Amino acid sequence: MKEKSQESSNPMDEYSHPISARNTELGRLFILKPRQRPEKPGRSLRVLFDSRFPLIEDFKSEYLYTVIFEKIGNQAGNHYHKVKFELFYPIFGSFEIHMQNPQNKKHEIVELKAEDHVALSVRPGIAHKVIAKDRNAILMVVATAPNVEDDEFPYEINSSN
Repeated sequence: MKEKSQESSNPMDEYSHPISARNTELGRLFILKPRQRPEKPGRSLRVLFDSRFPLIEDFKSEYLYTVIFEKIGNQAGNHYHKVKFELFYPIFGSFEIHMQNPQNKKHEIVELKAEDHVALSVRPGIAHKVIAKDRNAILMVVATAPNVEDDEFPYEINSSN
């Protein structure tokens, strides 16, 4: 999936575009721009999805959910998908996202913190494990397909793999 062109004429649309994006070894990080206004103190708006300007071209959002990690060290994942493409966005707290390519065993750890306003894309075929670094951390996941058993393949990610 490619990144989409980000041309627009409406000044409000600037919040629908990432400030920057960079490839990691196995994923892609999008730095998002929060909208904060002096006349609306104490709050900010963050756009993760805008159908007019998707972060990734052809990424069709079909499934959105949150995962609440009640304890530090709680984990999710240790699997990969053949079809589903996911965007991870921390709502509250911080996380370590462990990713590994099952084919060549390349391993990477990416830290996500809610206060950094970042989203991480994980493409099909990349194994991933999420570890909460804070109590009651909340991760939002936007995916191109719902969770289905025939597209979730267990894969134990170890630092020594």
